[in-house]
Order: sequence, then structure tokens, then C-alpha cells
Amino acid sequence: MQRNLFLLLFLTFSLPGSIWAQAAGNSHGISIPPPGHIPQPTPGKAPNSKQLRVSEPNHNGIVLEANVMINVQASSYVVIFSATQSGETAQQADALMNARLDKLTEGIKTMGIEESNVHVDAISMVPMYDVEFVNKTFSNSANEVPTGFQIKKNVHVIFEDHHALDQIITAAAQAEIYDIVKVDYNVDNINAAYDTLRKVAVAIIEKNRELYTSLGLQTTVVNLADGKSCSYPAERYASYTAYHTGMSAQQAQKKNPNVEIKSVEKIKTIYYDKVPYNQFDMVLNADMVEPAVQFFYKLKVRYLVSPLPRKMEDASTDLSAR
Repeated sequence: MQRNLFLLLFLTFSLPGSIWAQAAGNSHGISIPPPGHIPQPTPGKAPNSKQLRVSEPNHNGIVLEANVMINVQASSYVVIFSATQSGETAQQADALMNARLDKLTEGIKTMGIEESNVHVDAISMVPMYDVEFVNKTFSNSANEVPTGFQIKKNVHVIFEDHHALDQIITAAAQAEIYDIVKVDYNVDNINAAYDTLRKVAVAIIEKNRELYTSLGLQTTVVNLADGKSCSYPAERYASYTAYHTGMSAQQAQKKNPNVEIKSVEKIKTIYYDKVPYNQFDMVLNADMVEPAVQFFYKLKVRYLVSPLPRKMEDASTDLSAR
């Protein structure tokens, strides 16, 4: 029995990667940066959770603060596609482009999305040139000649149900439009989110202030300061490359200086990296799975701290005792 227990403990602590890998995910420690890579600081990275914030007394004052956040589901979304079309003439290129856009619009309309929710943004129409060599004896010259025209247009589609994005992408692919530029998240009532956060922050500070009252101290507001910000999903996507190699290029060249290493392109992956919760006193809608717009609010209140005034009966009792 003891032998089996010892074996179980040994496997648990000696093979952490095989046991705990699924709890961490491939973005932690598996990515191998390319040679010469200089790591950059991650924007919005939370402070070390082991560093506790303490309100230090300053003369007769104290500063209480509250950091709160709320995840808000977007009220609508806008996906932007980019389409490029070439043709021997401007008329041909334009006709081929319009045929593709019409097919995309018809596919979107079958999902219940109105045609008015689709906007085509014309970007450019430019001539294309190629190089033609002069076929003459003792001639090494070449001339640029026009070969056709190229048209670029962007298609903006606004929709309310996030699950419709997959169907919109499918309709775009059927219209031979494959370039998804970005997806915007819209929130129609930003002030409501900040109003909610203000109320929560005030409640947190009032709760913390009760500690001083319970210890026989009186607190009086001197001044306050607040700040707000937000983060949209497009700002929070990070990338990593998940692969493992048994021998690095440096080790291989050290073993055989004449070896020529042909690197294979590693596939990069991106994922939604939300602002972590450990820097906030409270997070509202913390269990959202869908990428959300994150709103932040910080409130700082400076108090003057003094002993509570003593009651008259307490003072009389002290005088009679003397």
C-alpha cells in the first residue's frame, strides 16, 4: 500500500507536464520564439497577484479605492470583408466584382439580414502593368505594358446575433470572398455600464469604510478621483506558435557545422486573451464565454480620520470615577 502511494506521488510531481498541461493550455510555455526574438511587454497585463494593495495611513488621512469591471455583450457586430477583382478592362473587372457582391448579398438576405445592413465601400481601381521584353537583336531592354485593371472593395455587414457570423463567412466564401479584415463590437449604451460600475465602486468603498467606524474612528470625505476605460475584443487577441523540436538549429550546427537546416513554417494561432480578473475588487458578468467588451472603473476617496466623539454619559462616568 505504501509502495503504491509513493509511486503515485512520484508520478504526480515528476510529470507535471503530462498531468497538468490541459489545465494551462498551449499558450503557456510551449511556444518557442525564433532566434533573435526580443520579448515585448503584454499590454494590459495584470500586476502580480501576490502584491496586496494596502491603504497606508498618511498623517490623519486614509485613501480607499475600488477597482471594478464588467463584461458587456455587444449589441451588434460589424464584419468587414475585402474583395479584389482583376479584368482585362475596367468594365469587365467591375462586372465580375458586382456579380460576386450580389451573390454575397443574396446569401446574407437568406439569413434574415436586410440588404440595408450591407454596405459596399469602394477602395480603389488601378491599372495593372507587366514587363514585355523587346524582341530585337542586340537589345536588352524591356517595356512596361498595361495588362488590365484591378478593383478593390470592402463589404461591411452589420448583424445582431453573434452566431450568424459563421453563416455570413460561408456566404462570403461561396461568393469567392475570403479575406476577413476584422470584426467590430458595438455597445449602444456605454454610459449604462459605467453607471453600474460607479454604484458598485461606491458600495465597495462604503463597506471598507465601515471597518474604521467599527474600530472607533470617524471618517470624513476630503476629496475623490475616478477614472474609466474599456477594452474591445479586437485589442485582446494574442498569438502563439505551438510546436516542439528535439534539437535546436544551434545544437545541430554545433554538432555538424556543414549542415544546412531547412526550416519548416510553423502555423501561428491566435486566441482571445481577456483582461485577467485578479486586479479587480469585483467583476460583473464574469462567466461570459463569448468575447465581450470589458469596461473598467476606478474610484479613489481620501478621508480624514479622527477618533469618534465620546458620548456625554461616558464622560460623566469618567468624572465620577475620579
